[in-house]
Amino acid sequence: MKVASIILIVGFLSIIINQGIWIYNMKKTYYEDYSLFFNNLLNIYVQQERVGSLPFDLFEMDKYLQKRLDALNLMFIYKLELYENGRMVNTIGCDVKKEDDYVYISPCIKISDALSLQCSTVIPSSFIIGKMKRINDISCWAMVISIGCLIYLLLNILKREKMLKSNMLAIYGTIHDLKSPLNLTYLLISRFAGKECDEAKKQSFLNCKAQLYTLSNAIETLLSVLKMRDLPISYKKEYVDLVGLINSVVGNLSRLYSDKHFVLSIENELTTEWVNVDPFYLGNCITNLLDNSLKYSDENVAIEIFLENSSDEYTITIKDTGWGIPAKLTKKLFIQSCRGDHHNQPRGHGLGLLYTARVIKDMGGSLAFQSVEGKGCTFFITLPC
Repeated sequence: MKVASIILIVGFLSIIINQGIWIYNMKKTYYEDYSLFFNNLLNIYVQQERVGSLPFDLFEMDKYLQKRLDALNLMFIYKLELYENGRMVNTIGCDVKKEDDYVYISPCIKISDALSLQCSTVIPSSFIIGKMKRINDISCWAMVISIGCLIYLLLNILKREKMLKSNMLAIYGTIHDLKSPLNLTYLLISRFAGKECDEAKKQSFLNCKAQLYTLSNAIETLLSVLKMRDLPISYKKEYVDLVGLINSVVGNLSRLYSDKHFVLSIENELTTEWVNVDPFYLGNCITNLLDNSLKYSDENVAIEIFLENSSDEYTITIKDTGWGIPAKLTKKLFIQSCRGDHHNQPRGHGLGLLYTARVIKDMGGSLAFQSVEGKGCTFFITLPC
C-alpha cells in the first residue's frame, strides 16, 4: 500500500509538472510568434517607405500599425522611436515598462544612412491565455481524467490486495489445520510399522510413512513461504547428529523413489558430527535438494553428499549427475515459481529452492550452486558452527 501510494503521488506530480511545462512552452511559442509578426509589420512598412520618395513619417507608421492590428483584433500597446545618427528625434505611442507582462523590443531597423527605427511593444498575458483557452481546457480535462484513472487503479489495487490477503489468511489457516491430523496419522503409521511382523505389510507402512513425510514437508514449505512475506520464522536450534539427520532424509526419499534406480553416497569429513541447527528446517532443506536431484534426472543418477567443516563453519555439498539447470534460469533460481522446461520435467510449483535459500539465510548461512546443463549441478549449504 505504501509503495502504491508513493507511485500515485509521483504520477500526480509528473502529470502536473508536464502540464505546467507544456503551458509554459505554448505561452512562450505564442509570444515568439506575435513578436515575429510585429517585427515583420515594421519591416514591411519601412521597405515600402524606402521605395517612395517622401520623408519618413512616424505618425503615418503609427496609423498603419493601428490599422493592421485592429484588422486582426490585436490590442497591443507599443511605442515607436525614431533615431537620427543615434539620437532619438521623435517618439509616438505609450510608454512601455519593463515590469509589464511581456515586452518585445525590436532590433534597430535602418531607414536611411542617418535614420533608424526601434519599437517596443507589450504582448499581454491575458491575450495569450485567451488564445490558449480552448487548448488549455482540453489539456486540463485530459489531466483530470488521467489523475482520475490513477486514483481508480490505486483503489482497485488496494481492494484486490485486501481481498488477496484475506484469501491468503484463509488458505494459510486451512493448510495449517491439515498439519494436526497429518502428524497424528504419521505417528500412528510409525507405531504400526514398528509393531508389524509381516515384512510386506511393514514395507507398506514405511512407504506410506515416506509419502506422509513428503506431504508434511510440502505443507511446511508452503506455510513457511506464505509466512516469509510478513513474519520471520522462529527457529529452535539444538545439537543434532548431522549424519543421522541426512540418513533419515535419505531413508524416506529411498522409499518414496523406490521405483527409480539411483546411486547415493555420503562422504563424511566432519571433525564433529554434532552441529547446532534446527533439525526440522535443515532436514526440510536437505530433503528439497535431494528431492530435486531425484526428480530432475534420468535413471541411474549418481548423487554425492560431502560433509566437511572448518573452525567456524561447516558445509554440506550435494552433487548430482541430473539434467542440470538451464543458463537462462541461473539468475532467478531462488525466485518463486521459477521452473525449468525440460521435456520430461515433472509437475512442481517452484517453492522448494525459494524456501531452502530463505531458511539457510535466516540461520546465518548461505546457499550457492554450480551447474552445467545436461551434466548435473552442485549445491553448497554453508552454516556457522
